[in-house]
Amino acid sequence: MMTMNKKGITQSSSLKCPVVKVYRVELTRKILHDNHQRSPITTTSQSNYIYSSAGFPLPPAPQANLISPMMNKLDELINSMTDIKKKLLNLEEKHDRLEQFMLLKQQNDEIVSENLDLLFKKQDDLKKDVMQHGLLIQRHAVAQQGGGK
Repeated sequence: MMTMNKKGITQSSSLKCPVVKVYRVELTRKILHDNHQRSPITTTSQSNYIYSSAGFPLPPAPQANLISPMMNKLDELINSMTDIKKKLLNLEEKHDRLEQFMLLKQQNDEIVSENLDLLFKKQDDLKKDVMQHGLLIQRHAVAQQGGGK
């Protein structure tokens, strides 16, 4: 619709435009006037209306050619998303198993570390015992040599 404003003749679609308002009022009056001139089909004296399908336009025919490629793409997208979901669930399961393995490994590493510390302590104790026994044997040998002369 062409309207006139400060900038000259322009196209307007704003509902606030006075020209559009006037046009809408006139259009509404015309539609109401046309509807009053038509007489509805009545079945009884109570003026019940029966709507005839001839009074309405037919719905547009389905556009199979346009919808089919779009539906195919949507189906492909849904299938791809389903595959991704399955892969993510599989990945989550593997991550949980890896996490459990790492926790168990950490616990076992702590046990191994404690056992190694215990072994080192026992090795040190054994070295001390061997040295003490060696000194005792040496003293006994010296005492034997000194007492046997």
